[in-house]
Amino acid sequence: MSKPTRPTLRQRVSGPNAVPITQLVERGAKAAERVNEQFQDFAREGVRKLEALMANITPATPPESWGALQAAVQDLRSSAATGGQPALSRMAKSWEKALTLPRAGNAKLVPVMHLHLDALRHALAHAASAEENRAVAERLEAMVQHISPTA
Repeated sequence: MSKPTRPTLRQRVSGPNAVPITQLVERGAKAAERVNEQFQDFAREGVRKLEALMANITPATPPESWGALQAAVQDLRSSAATGGQPALSRMAKSWEKALTLPRAGNAKLVPVMHLHLDALRHALAHAASAEENRAVAERLEAMVQHISPTA
């Protein structure tokens, strides 16, 4: 049994059940606004989860804890990208790269990850503009590059 298909834009704006395109655009804008509002709540919950995961993280922490941290960072990154938050997604992507670096002997890794967490907290508190968040994401990327053994 095939899944019912959604009507095309042409079908929606023509025929006996036609809806004006301006109304469809308005509905789309409201839906996007709801997604953005829901993303903020989702992201704040994601940051709380990251805080809990980072509470006791050290280079000697078992691999499964590092894996849970990586999954949480990836979830936030992909959700931020989907939610139209490119700077937040970029911060999380930088954190993902940090998580791929060797842990042993890298004393700066955990502090740099805490900086990522602080930046995400700050961005979600609406304390910075999109431009400032982009600049912070660039600085985080530079820090990760600096602590990378292949830099």
